[in-house]
Amino acid sequence: MRQYGEIPAPNAAANTPAVSALTGAGTGGGASVQTSTTGSGNFGEVWIIAGPAADAGGSVVITFPDTPPALFISGSPDEFGDITQATDTNDVTISWTATLQASSLPHRIAYEWADYLK
Repeated sequence: MRQYGEIPAPNAAANTPAVSALTGAGTGGGASVQTSTTGSGNFGEVWIIAGPAADAGGSVVITFPDTPPALFISGSPDEFGDITQATDTNDVTISWTATLQASSLPHRIAYEWADYLK
């Protein structure tokens, strides 16, 4: 965390992702990206709401305006099973193996830029 008045790290330029695709979340399922309050997109969470009849496994694609940074991702193994990520151009596909339970509360996958950590 930076202190007040500290100059932002050079790699903290705005590169905020947005959800571009979702599979496996069931009927009425959806996803969104909640980013850091700095607006740079250097960390945040992908929120996934699962509806009825979710598939065993699924994926969410987050798209960055510029080349995506290397990401650390983390989600509860009890909710998601195994989680993997793959990058293709400006898209990062995050996949999981478990069946998400239908709920009005989001299932959350945290992300943080790997090179932002110093």
